Amino acid sequence: FFRAAYWIHVMPSLVIAVAAPLQFTPQIRKLSGFAVHRWVGRAVLLASAVHQASATVLFASELLFSQVDCSLVSAAEASQCGWRYRIYVAGFIPKNVVAWAAMVFGWRAARRGDFAQHGVWMYRLGAMW
Repeated sequence: FFRAAYWIHVMPSLVIAVAAPLQFTPQIRKLSGFAVHRWVGRAVLLASAVHQASATVLFASELLFSQVDCSLVSAAEASQCGWRYRIYVAGFIPKNVVAWAAMVFGWRAARRGDFAQHGVWMYRLGAMW
């Protein structure tokens, strides 16, 4: 289960890594009257949604079901090991929430024609990658 979620998380990041920087390049953004930007944006948005959905599954499963191997730490630290790891994993929750918010609000802004606000939200999403 975890391995599948991991690969579902990694594969869209390849699309994001290649296509997302193009979205922030003014010359490419304006190609063909923004048609290229719109189509690349749809692909990046879909990849981002799959990426974030799998991230949500990954950290939720880690928080709820993780069996962290604490054999490499001292006996005194072993009782704390699982909680430390869960705190580390929980640190990804705010990033996930901001990424989802940026996707939703950025998409909605573009749909209603508010491209200034769309840009603000998409730059926030870019910062999450």
